[in-house]
Amino acid sequence: KEAFEEKELAMTPYEKGRRKTLLQKQKKKGIGASNNASISGNALGGTAQTSSRSFSTTSANDGSMEGLDKNETEIANYLEPQNNHEALILVDASGFIFRAYHAMPPMHRFDGTPTGAVLGICNILSRLVLVPLLAGSNPRVVFVFDSPGKNFRHEMYDLYKANRPECPIDLIPQFDLVRQAALAFGVPTIECAGYEADDVIATLATMSFQDGVDVDILSSDKDLMQLVTPIESTPQINMVDPIKMTRITHDTVVKKWGVNAEDLGDLLALAGDSSDNVPGVRGIGPKIAASLISEFGSLEECLMNADQVKQKGRREKLIEQANMARLSRRLVDLDRSIPTNVLDLPNEGVKGFCLEAINEDRIINFLDQMEFRDLKRRTLKKFGRDSEMSFKKSTGYKKVTKKSDIFEVSRTNAGDEPRSIPF
Repeated sequence: KEAFEEKELAMTPYEKGRRKTLLQKQKKKGIGASNNASISGNALGGTAQTSSRSFSTTSANDGSMEGLDKNETEIANYLEPQNNHEALILVDASGFIFRAYHAMPPMHRFDGTPTGAVLGICNILSRLVLVPLLAGSNPRVVFVFDSPGKNFRHEMYDLYKANRPECPIDLIPQFDLVRQAALAFGVPTIECAGYEADDVIATLATMSFQDGVDVDILSSDKDLMQLVTPIESTPQINMVDPIKMTRITHDTVVKKWGVNAEDLGDLLALAGDSSDNVPGVRGIGPKIAASLISEFGSLEECLMNADQVKQKGRREKLIEQANMARLSRRLVDLDRSIPTNVLDLPNEGVKGFCLEAINEDRIINFLDQMEFRDLKRRTLKKFGRDSEMSFKKSTGYKKVTKKSDIFEVSRTNAGDEPRSIPF
């Protein structure tokens, strides 16, 4: 059960099948995955591709690699700094919590608290934080959360995200547990009232870019793809899919959407976004939107010259829904300059984001609290504390075969008269 909890549940059936297919193809071709270009599915659920940056392995190999397996060593190398400044890794924590929740089957502690999404986050924390630190690196990781309640986009359009279902009831208590997990691993967290996590990420990424620091955004949110910089840019802003662990570069954005990253907002304004209930222009999808942006150069030029569009139906839609397209453009636009007085930044600004020193006992105590036994075992192994790999049963389970046994267990747990048994 413990092995199943961590190793099998960490990957969805789709990811298992995808990894198996890739391995079969590599076996047929007689090739292996490059250390610098691939991170196995056991790492974060897929394979990783290289970016324009070369991945140095010197620093990681100079550090202590004891207790790390081959896949984790590759991750440590992958996160090595490529210049004089450590790259800033911005994690879209709110988005990843939902992905982890839907990727994992229901899991609960003994007291009934749901923990499936927390386990997914802890696996990521272990690989983003513990692996590089123990390998001699010191990554700069920040968890960015959505603030509760409405934000400034709801003031522009009251139907913004109105089509989204309520948050699953068993996910709600896990948000605080994820924040506790980040605290246990020494990772700074940030959110800003009235703004979405995307806006906070955009602001921090812009600040770091202006400071000459590379930025990796751990997210697959298409809105954040607007931030990705061209391959020749120095420094660079790239994204990393948190499940597949594939790097999303500017070339990836162009290949997927047919426009440059800086024009992606114009495309989304025309095509709309059903996930956020951004209306766009009805009847115009991403491909048509990409062709219009390529033809006219921008959304505004397209709307101002809509009478020149040859297709009658398309022309009429652009003319009739021009105001809705402009509203949609404001909705998908990322705020890259949140005032510093409302952002809870370190005294040194964005440069001050750094991990705390590893507090082994704090991490182990949290894993104990969550009852992540296999992850605790692997973490103790990383710390070189193999002798502590014994676990106390915290459940107090007792086999019962008759009604009197149930009352006896009830009396023992309550310390008084037998409680009412709800079955």
